[in-house]
Amino acid sequence: MNFTKRFSKTLQSVSLFGMIASAGFSQAQTWSDVGFPSNGVFDTDTLNGKLYVAQGADIGFLEYDGTTWTTISDYNNNLNTQHKSKSAIKNINGTLYLGAYEFNTSGLGDVHTYDGTTVSLFQNSTFTYNGSYRFTNFGEYNGTIYAGGNFEVPNGGIGNGFAKWDGSDWVSATPPEIAGNMLYSGISKMLNFQNKFYLLSYNTFIYDGTNWDSTTFVTNGTFNGNPFSYTSKFTDAVLMNNEIYGIGDFISQSGGTYVQSSIAKWDGTTLTGITHPYNAINRIYSDGTYIYCFAELTPQGDIYLVRYDGTQWVNLAFLHTGTGGVVPGISALYDYNRIFSYNGEIYVGGRFAEIGGNTIQSLAKLSSLPTNLPPAAPSNLTATVFKTEAGNVQLSWTDNANNEDGFIIERSIDAGNNFTSIDSVAADIVVFDDLSTTPATDYVYKVVAYNAYGNSGASNQVSINTGTVGMEENEIKVSVYPNPSDGRIVISSNKSVAKAELYSVIGEMVICKKINTPNESIDISGLPQGLYELKVVSPNGQEVLKQRVIKK
Repeated sequence: MNFTKRFSKTLQSVSLFGMIASAGFSQAQTWSDVGFPSNGVFDTDTLNGKLYVAQGADIGFLEYDGTTWTTISDYNNNLNTQHKSKSAIKNINGTLYLGAYEFNTSGLGDVHTYDGTTVSLFQNSTFTYNGSYRFTNFGEYNGTIYAGGNFEVPNGGIGNGFAKWDGSDWVSATPPEIAGNMLYSGISKMLNFQNKFYLLSYNTFIYDGTNWDSTTFVTNGTFNGNPFSYTSKFTDAVLMNNEIYGIGDFISQSGGTYVQSSIAKWDGTTLTGITHPYNAINRIYSDGTYIYCFAELTPQGDIYLVRYDGTQWVNLAFLHTGTGGVVPGISALYDYNRIFSYNGEIYVGGRFAEIGGNTIQSLAKLSSLPTNLPPAAPSNLTATVFKTEAGNVQLSWTDNANNEDGFIIERSIDAGNNFTSIDSVAADIVVFDDLSTTPATDYVYKVVAYNAYGNSGASNQVSINTGTVGMEENEIKVSVYPNPSDGRIVISSNKSVAKAELYSVIGEMVICKKINTPNESIDISGLPQGLYELKVVSPNGQEVLKQRVIKK
């Protein structure tokens, strides 16, 4: 056994020890057949309220309005097979970009765009057919469109499998500094994160607009006296709460100890492995509140759709019993390869003929969730001292659950080593005033949601010192209510503020409103359901509030 294999196996044994803890087992869900007219799902995205599916080499490119499926022509409204095969779809700034799936031997008609009405050819040069090529994804950074997959770039250049549109044709996008590390078909995801462009793959490449870096996720160290160098590998990734959550094979350091994990998160500075109780995980998706994955419970065991709230894993919905998927001898885990939401409901796609004991072909909707689930953990806990002379610390947090009975407030006086429950509030309440503190004292707080089926994981912990003086009279105090809301939110302030900005989970500003009154109402009824970030800015440009807002 070589050192790398020995190292990985040892770390895996350590990191999985004692993790069988928080998964719930429930099969009380309902899968609905949406009448998908084909036998595979390669990729999905939405445009103008409709769902689009890249099916592969059979039908190719389909549209769904929630009731009816329509086959969309891929080239001049012509359904000939040479041009209809699609394996990648990406909505970029209101246009769908479509890439081919190893079907077109001419190399023309491989890349198209769709604006909701017209399919247009998006190439001038042909892609060389090499017997197995396909497009896997598209991305955009600083106005440039990129394509990734397993293909030869038609206009030459360094490397293959990564191209960009230069305004008139596809050209190589591989820079010399990373050409030696980029695999032919190694790009699994493109993400825009903290103003940088990430290519997640067997190596991960980060572009800041000027330079490429391929060393961020390379760990160099010593294990059992032997030096090693290990590159963490992403096979799929999503953005949630301003972090990248990825699945793959990761090595990270925790307190000087090397930890191997199959799921990890990256905040732009630190890679943190996430423990889980499963044998294997495939695919990852986020709806802004939860992480969803497909998971095999034990080797050759049952397959579930599982959910993670940042603290706790829950087995959300049963998919398949044991082994024996579409491909004989390969776990059914890999037959379920797409998770996404459409019209506020979770869908599962792949190349399956059965899901949850139901005969459903390739695409199914999770139309009802188990009811016996603990709530999701609250997040974004903040603490503010308003009147230390009265012992007043105000807490606020984001409610990520829709089935909680209430929240438990816990406090520590020994730097977070031991916590005591000091009070509770009812469901949907997201603020609490602790009136029992002592001036000039350090406290640590956390909040836990609960219902009849158990407690959620804990929120983030916040530390605060109550100080010896109260809030200055000219300090701005801002509150937001109701939260969650399905119509309007109110920005209430004790002093004048300039404006409020609301951002989506991907950092896109969706509302910007000038604040003219102490209790300004903002209409969010037209926004999609989900999680948003609210920022309130003072007249001098200072950010005086940053808070998560949930649109019901």
